[in-house]
Amino acid sequence: MSGPFVPHVLLPQVVRRVVEPGRSGVYVLGRDERGFKPGYVGRSDTDLQRRLATHNHRDEFEYFIFRYAGSPEEAFRLECELWHAHEETASGMLNRIHPDAPSGSGLECPYCAFGKDLAALLRHVS
Repeated sequence: MSGPFVPHVLLPQVVRRVVEPGRSGVYVLGRDERGFKPGYVGRSDTDLQRRLATHNHRDEFEYFIFRYAGSPEEAFRLECELWHAHEETASGMLNRIHPDAPSGSGLECPYCAFGKDLAALLRHVS
């Protein structure tokens, strides 16, 4: 996520105040253990505000950061980027399963595809 992201308290009333309704986007839930510690990466393809305000992990995390996306496809790409960024470095992440593409989109994770392409290239070079 680019730009200055300030963690917000993960309370429904705060979510409704800072997140616009009806927007797609991505988010990271976290704890404040001497700074923001990521614990869950997710997205909403339709309403980020509703997703965060009713999130089933609200009791496990104190804070959230978010970013709007221009489309469900962009939200998926951003979620994949965040998930891969925290996959190996944050052993405390709750969601260890790779993000699903939007239903019926046929999209593939650009980061997994890059890894597969790189591995194939290295096999041919060796």
